[in-house]
Amino acid sequence: MIVVSRDYEGLRIAAMELLEEQRTSRDQELRFRNLDLANTANADAVLEQMAHKRTVSDGYYMRVRYLFWLEGMLKLNAVLPELQVNEAEGLEAVSAARNEFRSKYPPCGRCGFPNHKFIPRCAECGAELAPKGRT
Repeated sequence: MIVVSRDYEGLRIAAMELLEEQRTSRDQELRFRNLDLANTANADAVLEQMAHKRTVSDGYYMRVRYLFWLEGMLKLNAVLPELQVNEAEGLEAVSAARNEFRSKYPPCGRCGFPNHKFIPRCAECGAELAPKGRT
């Protein structure tokens, strides 16, 4: 049996997928609002295409959400009990996912929106993006 809290590669994958879901959620919401599903012949296919594809079980995403919360509490210098080893290692997995995400989607220098590294303008604010890193 796999213990989610100790499967650090699985946690990294789940963290990366959650970060990508967060990035695309605004666009998905706008597309969904503009759809007239009642008059769409293949409404189920359209909805399935818009759904986020997850590759690990739900327990990984729950654990990553907890690790995101824990990470935030640590940044605020909140008084917490001593970290367990699997929490510390999980935070490392989340950090690795964030670094991978930032490499793939560098933030816009103007608004901070994570854009694909090969596009010339920010998808959020329209600012011109610098070719290297854009930060």
